[in-house]
Amino acid sequence: MIRRVRRDELSPDPAPRSPRASAPHGARADGEDDADADARAAMAALFAEQHALAPEAIVRLVARELARFRGAHDVCVRVHPEDARRLPAPERLAAGLTTPPSLREDASLTPGGCMVTGFDTETGPVEVDARVETRIARALAFARGALP
Repeated sequence: MIRRVRRDELSPDPAPRSPRASAPHGARADGEDDADADARAAMAALFAEQHALAPEAIVRLVARELARFRGAHDVCVRVHPEDARRLPAPERLAAGLTTPPSLREDASLTPGGCMVTGFDTETGPVEVDARVETRIARALAFARGALP
């Protein structure tokens, strides 16, 4: 998922989200029901299994997301420390970028996901959210018909 952001919105550390708060039985404070929570948990388990079986997939994910930043500068890739060890040197990831991206370890990210931020001279600050949780949420929204 890609969205335009203001520079002051860029946060080095995302605030943790509480999965449950006080809500009626069967519903969650975030509007998700128990069936969605179960589906989300099952998908998270599948992502974790896939990541364990194909840890090199993080390299493809980061390369794909960085391709959106051609011509951008001040590009930063945040990944889980375990994934950072699997990535090649930033210079090797820089295809199409004006300068190599910086690579930052972020233990708050789930292994197998990443966040990429940068500055596009035409549109300003850009953030790509490819966290595991975001990809699961988009898949569930698509399955419910909420996305095209």
